[in-house]
Amino acid sequence: MTDPFDIDAHPPCLINISTGMHATSEVQDSLLSAVNEGENMYRKFVNSALSVDQIRSFYSPITKSKLKTFEHMNAKTTLKCKSGEIITGHINPEIVFRRAQVLANRRDDVNIDSILSLPFGPIPVSLLHEDGTMRKSCKSDLVKQFENEVSPVLSLPDFDPSLTTYIRDGMAIVQCMDAKKHKTCSCLLQLFSKLFYKSTHSSRCF
Repeated sequence: MTDPFDIDAHPPCLINISTGMHATSEVQDSLLSAVNEGENMYRKFVNSALSVDQIRSFYSPITKSKLKTFEHMNAKTTLKCKSGEIITGHINPEIVFRRAQVLANRRDDVNIDSILSLPFGPIPVSLLHEDGTMRKSCKSDLVKQFENEVSPVLSLPDFDPSLTTYIRDGMAIVQCMDAKKHKTCSCLLQLFSKLFYKSTHSSRCF
């Protein structure tokens, strides 16, 4: 905790006393220069609207200050889903981490170790290579690889479960599910498991 009334104990960076969030270098520089920026805008207004030459009208709109505050650190991002639904939310990793810490202190089944084992960010790091390029996969490559491992036959042999391989497309099962009907991840997981094992006996999608 930081005592706002103890000047000698103040940290080098700015802290929001209501949330405890540390300001970024960009926000800190903007807030520390707020007085100078305000004085410059004041002089600009006086010299242009109140001077003898009067370059601009007194009733002209005043340019809005580009001051950056803690609100810019909590800016929400608008994302458009494939279904057309628009979702607004935070994708700042620092905000996600702080919420995860609060969650770990409130729930018995969540701890800091399990939280820190997960990546923080709007995009899973497993989808990207180390150089930042997107990972790409092609289902047809898997089929070609299977074809290279088998030999062609003139007629199919009798069915033998021990020699039969089932290939289940997990993403196709997910696309068959209506996620809006389920409120928790547990419900989605139960439905996915049901459809996943049912696909062995039926090719229909429910």
